[in-house]
Amino acid sequence: MLSPALCNVALLWMIASAAGGETNSGGIGVDQVTARIRPEAIRAHLEFLADDLLEGRGTGSRGHKLAVKYLRAQCESSGLRGAAEGGSFFQRVPLVRATVEEKETTLEVKAVDGTKRLAYGTDFVVLDTHRDTEGGVSAGVVFAGFGVTAPEQGYDDYAGLDVKGKIVAMFGPEAPSSFPPTVRAYYSNADVKRANAAAHGAVGVLSIASPATEKRLPWALLLRYVRFYSLRWLDANGQHHGGRISASPTTMREALHARAVQLPAAGGDYSEFANDTADALASGCDGAAVALIERSAQQAQSLLGVAPSLLVHGGGAPALMPLLPGADYHPSLVLDGLARWAVHQPAG
Repeated sequence: MLSPALCNVALLWMIASAAGGETNSGGIGVDQVTARIRPEAIRAHLEFLADDLLEGRGTGSRGHKLAVKYLRAQCESSGLRGAAEGGSFFQRVPLVRATVEEKETTLEVKAVDGTKRLAYGTDFVVLDTHRDTEGGVSAGVVFAGFGVTAPEQGYDDYAGLDVKGKIVAMFGPEAPSSFPPTVRAYYSNADVKRANAAAHGAVGVLSIASPATEKRLPWALLLRYVRFYSLRWLDANGQHHGGRISASPTTMREALHARAVQLPAAGGDYSEFANDTADALASGCDGAAVALIERSAQQAQSLLGVAPSLLVHGGGAPALMPLLPGADYHPSLVLDGLARWAVHQPAG
């Protein structure tokens, strides 16, 4: 389903920039601007936008549309003008959203001793691919180890197997521990594994957890993440460029601590090669986030042809800023935008 989403971040940035520009051109000092900010006006905006009646303001939802109309009305009442096409305040961004119809999603395992019907969300889940809206398959299952074919490593889980027209069961996300770290990371990727299965003629993939994976990522923890829906970027021609969902460094630390209580849930400093546990945890979790951001920025640049702007905000942002040269830190983007709106509100 394509749902044109309104870019609230761009809207707030535009409002903040317009207010800042007026302040600079008018020669108004910081103290004067601060004196014109009324806490009650900010509170009124926040109370409305955070109200349960807006249902969380999920992208494309009814509550989101109400919030958007409210923001537009506030902009217009402040005398601001839209800078988008046709004088609009909004930039239309086509997104594709995929959700699972849980009651319509079934998995049955048939064996010589009977049939077992598995429950969605308890026994199995469907990972989002954003490719097909519905479908089904009935076929035999062939176990293919890690599901990896790596000629340069002299390794092939499919050697001697005929999986054409079959469903491949494999360990994931894993690859042989004998591989070099970067090579292992590549062959552990779910998309790489699915593509390899398809190249061998498979009609489906079942990803199962090995005992080692279950220790690192317990099934109960995985279920918490796969129930979130994801949003992907499409260009003007409808070309799907994908997207990412990842745990924050804080969530990573909490998950590690939940699994191994001897690992501290917080603390430590980033280091390229840490010498104690707390620093190693901070370095690993923060480093994972930075690597994902850098990778995404590089890929976005190759797609766009220009370097994208990187705006970082949120509670974990300060720890990442020294590791992201060129990034712009916005500690509280929404609050900053509302504060600047308050400058334009009439007194009373």
